[in-house]
Amino acid sequence: MGRVQIPPPPFWTNPERFLLAFLEDFISVVVADIFKSCLHKLTGFLFSISMLNSPMLLRVFEKTTIYRKYRIYGMKFGISISNLGIYSDFDGLIALAQDAEEAGWDGIFPWDHILHKPRADSRVVDPWIALAAIAANTKKMMLGPMVTPLARRRPWKVARESVSLDHLSKGRFILGVGLGSVISQDFERFGEKTDNKIRGEKLDESLKILQGLWIGKPFGFSGKHYRIEEGTVFLPKPYGDKDKIPIWVGGGKWSWRKKPFRRAARFEGTFPEFTNRRGYAVAKYFENVAKYIEQHRGNLEGFDFVTLGKAPRRKNKLRECFEPILKSRKITWWVERVYSWKGDLEQIRQRIREGPPDV
Repeated sequence: MGRVQIPPPPFWTNPERFLLAFLEDFISVVVADIFKSCLHKLTGFLFSISMLNSPMLLRVFEKTTIYRKYRIYGMKFGISISNLGIYSDFDGLIALAQDAEEAGWDGIFPWDHILHKPRADSRVVDPWIALAAIAANTKKMMLGPMVTPLARRRPWKVARESVSLDHLSKGRFILGVGLGSVISQDFERFGEKTDNKIRGEKLDESLKILQGLWIGKPFGFSGKHYRIEEGTVFLPKPYGDKDKIPIWVGGGKWSWRKKPFRRAARFEGTFPEFTNRRGYAVAKYFENVAKYIEQHRGNLEGFDFVTLGKAPRRKNKLRECFEPILKSRKITWWVERVYSWKGDLEQIRQRIREGPPDV
């Protein structure tokens, strides 16, 4: 005997339930697909509507993907690219950045290498020049090097460059810093010190110098590795007359190095070198990191936890990966790895045009 099909009751018997279902479908499907590139403005608008005295509208909005990403979980989505090989072509690089912005990505973050491993493509673009080109050809996306090894840079030159990029981008610049990697190519080949302790000392001194020069007041510094005469003034200040530029500090795997996280606690975020295809492992890692940083920082207000990963393409795997990450409410940025220095740039652009993971 077949199943009896019971028709749904007329909508006028429960108009609120009908309107709830209709609005939920409209917002989740139509808005997400058609206006994906306007998510930030749309979210703020819908959020302001939901705060009116309308429990029904609030319940509708809380069910949408947009609300989950940008209000409950605070998740933003960026892309990580290399500064090698196919990314050394400026026309292609600018086009990719514009594709990313139009598709709704929130940030673009290139590597900062002089050379890379011997097997890598030897064509290299300076990431700071590339960031200037990206800043001049985009309007909304955050951008910055991830990460710049300050131990092989002159901190006063970085102070000038970072403020210039902050003004060029109208306040969208984030400075990613760390000890650096590929030591044999970026340091040893050019006679730079490779000892971790020395590079750490130079990194910490450089950060103090950046903070001192950014405020636009007379400054001097005398350290083990760097010296600046008293009364040195750098102007202009960061965009909007701010006293600082956001700094994200890179770090290693939690099991073998904690000092970078103590360093990160003094700034605005951490971008550790930790990747794992299992979402629960990523969530657990950042829960530990967050707890440790909070101990040294006092609170986590305004602090970014940035994870690097490659989102699964299959819907069921995507949900399986992101569910524990979203539930943890610790990670504020998911940065998608699209940084192969070889292959077809057009294929990578096509992936970027699809937009952030629909979690």
